[in-house]
Amino acid sequence: MRAVMLVFGLAVTSAQAQQVWSGYDYAFSKDAFADATQADNQDRITDSVWITRGNAQGLFNAVTQAAYSNLGPDDTEWAYGLAADWQNLTFAPWQTWASSNPPGTVGQDAVVHLITDDIYIDIRFTAWGQMSSSGGSFSYVRAAEPTCPADLTGEGDVNTNDFFAFLALYQAQDLGADFSPDGMINTNDFFAYLAAYQIGC
Repeated sequence: MRAVMLVFGLAVTSAQAQQVWSGYDYAFSKDAFADATQADNQDRITDSVWITRGNAQGLFNAVTQAAYSNLGPDDTEWAYGLAADWQNLTFAPWQTWASSNPPGTVGQDAVVHLITDDIYIDIRFTAWGQMSSSGGSFSYVRAAEPTCPADLTGEGDVNTNDFFAFLALYQAQDLGADFSPDGMINTNDFFAYLAAYQIGC
């Protein structure tokens, strides 16, 4: 037991796992000529990344950018494919990924990687307004943040009983321990559970 707690203590201080958000259960859209500085017109995915678009040009990150510049939203990189397969994908800045042709991305499965947060998110554009008359409209569906119930014992709080319940699932390769989630049981799940355990969610 001492060895397990030692491993637990080291893991908490030395690692923070990447996350994978899969599916298309959240829809976002910005209407033509909508004010990109307003929260309703920004997809505030995390505290670090708020995706929006002005009345023309491409996407930008409203946390760090006032308008589109260079290659797209700061602190992001993009690829075609699915988030669960992120290790096998080739990521690039938004403009490079879109081949300078955003309408060509509509309807295609893609992944946006939030670099600082280290989150891989399924995303699929459903519309892209072209020309200045479109007023910068666009829409997409993406994965929402998965729920991550660290209270595995159902006691109403998160404690060491939950940690040991997770370890039992992990050792048994039970999908109840798939906290990354990527359909596999591996160290990604261990660190994802530790992150959830620390914040008691």
